[in-house]
Amino acid sequence: MERIALLVGNNNYKNLGKLKCCINDVLELEKSLKKMGFETIVLKDVESSKLADAVSQVVDFINKEKINDFLFYFAGHSFQMNQKNYLACIDTVDVFGKTNFSEGQILYCTYNLDFLFNELEKAKCGFKIVILDACRTIVDNVRGNMSSTFAPIDAPIGTIVEFSTSPGQSSLEDEEHGYFTKALLKNIDSRNIPVEQLFKNVRKSSYEMTNGKQISWEHTSLLGDFIFNSTFIMNSNFEYSKDVLGDIESYEAVRGSKANEIIQGLLTFDFYKQNPAIDMIDNQTLSTFDKNDLFALGRLLVYALYNNAFSANKFISNLSVKFSNYREDISSHILNGILYGFYYNSKGEYWNRIMNNQYISNVLSLLNQYENSIGFIQKILYNESKNHVLYIPGVERPFVFDIYLDISEYGFYMSKMLVDGKMIDLNADDMYGSPIPLDESEIKKIIKKNTLINIKDIKINLYNDTDVEINSESKICLSEYLSLSYK
Repeated sequence: MERIALLVGNNNYKNLGKLKCCINDVLELEKSLKKMGFETIVLKDVESSKLADAVSQVVDFINKEKINDFLFYFAGHSFQMNQKNYLACIDTVDVFGKTNFSEGQILYCTYNLDFLFNELEKAKCGFKIVILDACRTIVDNVRGNMSSTFAPIDAPIGTIVEFSTSPGQSSLEDEEHGYFTKALLKNIDSRNIPVEQLFKNVRKSSYEMTNGKQISWEHTSLLGDFIFNSTFIMNSNFEYSKDVLGDIESYEAVRGSKANEIIQGLLTFDFYKQNPAIDMIDNQTLSTFDKNDLFALGRLLVYALYNNAFSANKFISNLSVKFSNYREDISSHILNGILYGFYYNSKGEYWNRIMNNQYISNVLSLLNQYENSIGFIQKILYNESKNHVLYIPGVERPFVFDIYLDISEYGFYMSKMLVDGKMIDLNADDMYGSPIPLDESEIKKIIKKNTLINIKDIKINLYNDTDVEINSESKICLSEYLSLSYK
């Protein structure tokens, strides 16, 4: 499990005006989130103590299970008092009535938004998404005056908070949904859109639905890109043994079989023995391989390619022709192994190595015919994408490298790099502490060391952190596949 959502909808308030659509909003949102890989917890008409317990328990679960994405969604009443924000639960007193309540009384029957942010601070997950469709209006019951808007907030790093309204506005609903959540449901399944752009689209939709009466806004401290409906969280029905996904050198097919003879030949890592082993591969032989054997074969073909085995080069260069003669399941398992081999070494460890573009292109050109293989490698790489900048098949986007320059007595050098929200100290691993000079070969080394990506998708910004202007002699021109600009 990588993603979890806690969804709260309160309709039947005991002391405040009842609402119509909050629970329905939660149930519809749950359907969408489940399609995008979220495990969901739904709370309907919840009291304040139960909401506090639920948040605390979910955070404990996140840390125990190492969940990466957490979404908290609340639909219902809300208000602010003494510069503090409160979510109204069904046992909340009538704060909009004539009775004056102390802050202690209010705290006892509500959920203070600061408590949520304190819990989020404890949550060791990459992305924390908070969506508040609160401060609503229904019929003539207006709950959006200045006393019921949100006060300033201070959310922890890695959090984005989306409010259904701008300060001082009411949140509106129709017969089925709040307009904000209706707009959210309309846009949330958009593919490969960062959450900031998604919320901008939601803002436009809710603005149009309400004729300009409701404008959502957000507070963000995200460092990376969060995507609700990312194509690299696709489902795949491929499962392989731990042996074939781990140290391939210990893998063994059925003793005495043709599959084992070929695999053991490839495992010598001696191209004099790898070439004849690959030449033994034909349709009839492959029909005797099980799925793990086929996957192992795909991995080992990549390592043989790295080992300059001619037959491996020939096999992968003609992959499309080869696959046209094989059963679809045979081709899929071999393809999965090849994709895995691009990203993981023979020990099953993620490695930073950029394969020759020719071979990558040959393999990637087949993926439109094998969508389940896209799903397989995307699921495998999802965890790696949290810690590495890498090209994920099926996710087409440019990678922007912000490289920061400093200067020494010898000239400009590259000191640090920001990419996908990750700041990398470029000199941290240099045992001599030597500055990295500004030139094309050094930039390529940096990219190769820190990433595994399709090099055609790279854009580079060079930021001059010094007071010295970069003159024409110091500037460099990069190859055509690297787009560079000076800032």
